[in-house]
Amino acid sequence: MRPAPCPNPPGAGPWSIPLVRHLAVIVALKLMFLFLLWFLFFRLPDGVPRPGIDVHRHIAGPAGSAHTLDKNEVRP
Repeated sequence: MRPAPCPNPPGAGPWSIPLVRHLAVIVALKLMFLFLLWFLFFRLPDGVPRPGIDVHRHIAGPAGSAHTLDKNEVRP
């Protein structure tokens, strides 16, 4: 009597198991669905400043204009 064949030969990897392939497809579909929901409903609207800009303005103050000295100006 011959032994039953091994369902997963050594070195075949986890993708040879149908359950693993099925679960991977389900996880991929759920992730695509969640990203679709986020893209449709949870993005920042256009025209909203980046979140870090307000913190930078609060700490460093508003950006000033650069002042260059002319040839006849003297530094104070």
